Order: sequence, then structure tokens, then C-alpha cells
Amino acid sequence: GGEGNDHLYGGTGSDILIGGEGNDRLYGGEGKDFFDGGEGIDTVFFDENFAITADLSQHRATYTNDAGVEVIETLLNVETVVGNALDDLLIGDAANNTLWGKQGNDTLIGGAGNDRLFGGAGVDFFDGGEGSDSVYFIYEKFAITADLNQGRATYTNDAGVEVVETLLNVESLVGTAFDDLLIGNAVTNGLSGGEGNDTLIGGEGDDFLYGGAGVDFFDGGEGNDTADFINEEFAITADLNAETVTYTDAVGNTIVETISNIEQLRGTNFDDLLIGNAENNTLFGDPGEDILDGGSGIDTANFYYLPAGITANLSQGTATSVNQIGELQVDTLMNIERLTGSKFDDQLIGNVNDNTLHGVDGDDFLIGGAGADTFGFLSPNQGIDTIADFNSIQADLIQISASGFGGGLTGGTLDADQFTIGSAAINESDRIIYNDATGAFFFDSDGTGALGQIQFAQLSTGLALTNTDIFVV
Repeated sequence: GGEGNDHLYGGTGSDILIGGEGNDRLYGGEGKDFFDGGEGIDTVFFDENFAITADLSQHRATYTNDAGVEVIETLLNVETVVGNALDDLLIGDAANNTLWGKQGNDTLIGGAGNDRLFGGAGVDFFDGGEGSDSVYFIYEKFAITADLNQGRATYTNDAGVEVVETLLNVESLVGTAFDDLLIGNAVTNGLSGGEGNDTLIGGEGDDFLYGGAGVDFFDGGEGNDTADFINEEFAITADLNAETVTYTDAVGNTIVETISNIEQLRGTNFDDLLIGNAENNTLFGDPGEDILDGGSGIDTANFYYLPAGITANLSQGTATSVNQIGELQVDTLMNIERLTGSKFDDQLIGNVNDNTLHGVDGDDFLIGGAGADTFGFLSPNQGIDTIADFNSIQADLIQISASGFGGGLTGGTLDADQFTIGSAAINESDRIIYNDATGAFFFDSDGTGALGQIQFAQLSTGLALTNTDIFVV
């Protein structure tokens, strides 16, 4: 192949297929073939009339031909494997693999990456391995019940027989076009019902439940759970107090879905109304002119998924941005105490209350306003944010993430010996450096400057900062 996304067909001989650049598709056919996907995300299709064992970690595929001879094929730089209609064994490697068994009673083992495993007709065995792995049932012809607690998926086939499949080390599930029941476990799960009237139960963990066509039921269970409606085709009203999501479909019918034990809401690409409850909710503002009403509690408006920077002003109760086609859109903010910006350069402005502002990526401009405000940083590598009005007397805080920053930071108020004022670290214990002459705010992971200090914020000059102004989470 060349630079593009190529399709290479080998035929019946012992072929050599080299994809080159691009996301290539390699079809070997019969014979002893050699596959090298090259760069990109490359797929090998096995159309042989024999069950295949394909092991990406061993760079080979084997099958036994009609003469009883084991045929060994080579797999290099391959990320995706598609089996045939027989009972295949497909094994991934340390990369993010996609394994599709198609028909037959297949065994799919993901390996160490974040893998996608696709079942089909037959009784399949899924083992995601390490990483955050997903099983897709989109090609099944029957509604399924998939329970990650029990480690199995069941459905009733055309003959009325219950089919039981195995699910091991799986974190996310994608259902069929029918009425599915998807149940999570104690870790963070992603459950997507697809089409049909689906029931999604998150269980423990901080789960993500995705709506789709049909009248769905969402129960997040324990943890901090998100109901995500970004793929819906109509504007929604989601009300955590009423535990309902309503929308009007294409023929004018009012559809009512149930949402229970949900703490976070993400709407559609249209003009949504998202309403929180007495909990501390997060409401995601997506394309469309949304109304985000946090209700009681300490609530967050999150704009991380927007395609451009945001100007969010809690004093004015508005968030202004530009959508994908360059149109100005204005969201309405009500009962919001915290703001999280986009991946771009944002302006986040608080009000008279105690606000928390997270600029996230980009070079952001942050104004806390009156009140004891918190300015949050997840990593020192997300741009340089300007804090225009940091005020220790008002009990403002700079909050940094121990896991995101590293350098041996531990939770709580920053240790006194980890903070210094000047242009650089003085000793190996220093981690946070405030240059009171320029206002620059730095992180030094080892206190020696050997790895280079990183500026992640810009404050006013001449502030009387101490370690007590910095809190580690």
C-alpha cells in the first residue's frame, strides 16, 4: 500500500501484504500469508474456511488446513483482527485493539490496552484483559441482558434456548438495537443501550450511562454517575429533582424517560434545559443554547466538550461561545457555583459567592470576584492561566492535583518547605515557586531545576503568598 487507507487482497496463494501508511485493510485469503499493516490503525480479515487463532502479542495467526497441517501466518503492526464464521480465538497485545469474532463460538482476549471486543452469532467468551475494555453487542439479533457483576451476558435465540456468554475484565457495554438490560459493577462503567427501550444500571463506581433511540431507564446506583444524551436527536429537558428526561420526537410525541441516582448531566447538541437537585451536580454545556440550573447544592457548569473557548460569567448568569459553524451561542446559568472551562482559552468569572474555577486546557483568564474562591489546576502542563484577583485575605486558594502534578505532593495544605518565593527553587524540597517580581507561578518536580520548572499560572506581583494559600487534592 501507499500513504492512503488501502485495501489489499491476497488471493489463494502465500501472499505478502504491506499496508504502508494509512488505516489499511488486509485480506489474506487461503495460503500462508505475511501481513504488515505499517503505520496507522490496520485491520486483518481472515476469510479462510478454517477456525483461526490470531495472537497479536505473538505476531502470528495459525489454523489447520484440510490436510491436517498447521499453517502459521505472520502479523506485524496490526491493531484490529476480524475472524470468520467458525470458532476463532483472537488475542490482542499491549496496544488498543479491536477484535471481532463474527459468527461462531469465539474467544476474544483483549490484552493490555483499551480494547473493543465485538461479538456476533454464537456463544462467545470475552476477556478484556488489562485496560478499560468494551464489549459491543451491536451485531446481535436478540435483546441481551449483560451483567458485569455476574460476568455474563444472556439472550434467548430463535429456538427459545437461553444462550449464556462470559464477560471477564470488561468495563463498558454497548447493547443491541433491541430492549436490553445492561448492569455495571463496582468499577467505573460505560453503559450504552443503543436503540431500543433499554435499562441501564450502573451499580457502584462513577458510571457513564448513554441514552439513544427508544424510551430508556437510567439508574446510576452508587457513586458519581453521569447520564449522557449527546447522541439524542432532539432537545431534552432533564430534571434530576423529578428524575425524568423529556423530549418531543419527530412526529410530535412526548417521550418521558426515567433517571435515578444520577449526579451529572450531559445534554444534546440542541437547546436543552438541565436541572440539578439537592446534590452537588455537574451540568455539561454542549453546542446549543442551554439553560443550566444547578438547583441547591454546590453545582458545576462544565464546558469541556465545547468546540471553542468560553466566556462564562456567574455574575451575569451567562456563558458565551461560538459553535461549530461560527454562530454565537449564549447559555443561561442559574444556581451555579463552579465553572470548568473548555480545551481552549477561556474567561471564567465568578460572583459574590465562594466559587471554584477550573480553566483546564488553554491559557485561561480567571476572576474569582468577592468570596473565598478556589482556582483549580489538574496538571502543570495545561497552559498558563491568569488569576486576576487572587486575594489571601478573602481566603482564596490555589488547588493543585497530587496525581496530576507529581513531585511527591500529598493531600492537604502544601508543606511549608515545598513553597518558596523567588525566581527558582532554592533546595530539593521546593515544588511551588512564586516570583513576586513578575507574578509568575511555577512547579518544579524535583526542586533542582534539572527537569525544568513549569509556569502554570500568572498572578499579580507583590502578593504576600504563603504555603497556606495552596491546597493539594
